[in-house]
Formats: sequence, structure tokens, C-alpha cells
Amino acid sequence: GGLDRLQDADQVARADAVRGKLPPGGGASVRDIINTAGSVLLEPHFGDVAPEYPHFSQLITKDNRAQAAMDALKIIGGAGVKSKNGLAVLDALELLDADRIRPADSRYAKHVLDELGKRPQNQVLNRSDLVKDDSGIDYWSRFRLEPEFLVVVLATLVHSGDIVLSVPGKKLDASSIDQFGKLGLDDLVSFKHIERPKDLPIAAL
Repeated sequence: GGLDRLQDADQVARADAVRGKLPPGGGASVRDIINTAGSVLLEPHFGDVAPEYPHFSQLITKDNRAQAAMDALKIIGGAGVKSKNGLAVLDALELLDADRIRPADSRYAKHVLDELGKRPQNQVLNRSDLVKDDSGIDYWSRFRLEPEFLVVVLATLVHSGDIVLSVPGKKLDASSIDQFGKLGLDDLVSFKHIERPKDLPIAAL
């Protein structure tokens, strides 16, 4: 009766969602179908909630997000192979110029520098100024972006000499950029604050 018609309508809607968007040849797995349908059906809502969320050229999920962020941090730190996922993270965050790390044109990096620029010269920008709790989950509030990706942005700004990043037990500046490939992601995600370099402002000059 009515329940059958609702189920049929739901199946048609889901079929419409994936039509023309799956790999040709009928070789799509159940996982491919679910990911594609979810992406299409949830895109309008997600676009409203996070309109400036980056677009990744590789599939980044909650299961591989931490590793992808670490791969990007290792590239910034000059260690390890330049994995596809690591490069995809840097590219999606607009931190690459060809194959060079260059945060100057990244909207994400500019936002961090703008927020730091609003502080007096000797004042820091705390983690809580950037990261907020949303229903028990931390997000970089401006972009509703996971903190792992914020750390990647911050690492490139350390790399370029624009900021110093304070993490539990130490401060990371451009001279210690290799630490981004060595420290645990949990320590980096739990950073305390960022501040301006206290030496000659090379980036500003």
C-alpha cells in the first residue's frame, strides 16, 4: 500500500541521485553507490552549513583524514614521500603554487593572519579563538573545517615565517619546521596559541 509506494519513491530518488555519476561499465561497488548518493543528496545542506569547505581531489574520509593531514605535514616538514593524499590536502587548502608551499593566496591562511592582525603586537591568538565546539565536535569555526586541516594551514604559515605555533611543551618556528613531520598529530591539534615571530619580521619585509 502506501508504505510500498513510499519505499519505491525513495528507491527512485536514490537511483536518480547516482544516475550518470558512477564509473562507467557497471563496476560500481556498494560503497561507491552509497558515497555518491550521500554526496549528491546531502550536498545542498552541507553547502549551506559549510559553503567554503575545501574540495579534495582525493577521497578524504573520517577514516583517512588524520593520515592525510599527517602526510601533508610531513611534506611541509620536508620528510617522507609526497603522497597523493598529502598533496590533495595542501592543494584543497590553496597552499600550493605549482609544487611549492605558498600560503599567501590561500583564503584559509589569510583568515588566520587577519585574526592575528587584529591583536595588539604582543598578544597571541588562542586556539579557542579559532576552534569552537559544535555538538561535542571541534571545528575551525570560520570554515567548519576539522582541526587537523587548520593545523596544516598553521604549519605552512610557520614554514613561511609568518607565525610561531605554541604546542604543549614547545614553540615551533621556521627553524624547527622539520618537527611537523615528527610530532604526533594529537599534540599539534591541541596547540595552545599562535603568535608573531619575535625576531626580524622577514615575512612582512
